[in-house]
Amino acid sequence: MDEKKVIVVGGGITGLATAYYLQKEAREKQLPIKVKLIEASDRLGGVISTEKRDALSLKEGRILSCEKNECDEIDRRSWP
Repeated sequence: MDEKKVIVVGGGITGLATAYYLQKEAREKQLPIKVKLIEASDRLGGVISTEKRDALSLKEGRILSCEKNECDEIDRRSWP
């Protein structure tokens, strides 16, 4: 079987998880898949980051804000 090449665009949490699980699945099932992650910025994580100040680690990220029905719909679509 010819090697398949997959490019994951974006090194945010979704891109990182996608690349990780694709590669994990390929290894476990011995599938000839090569995964490459492309990120435009100089760091991974997207909007999620950690800033260190002295002895403190400050976590930064986006907060999801929506009405209850919208959040329920997101949950239904996101989880099996």
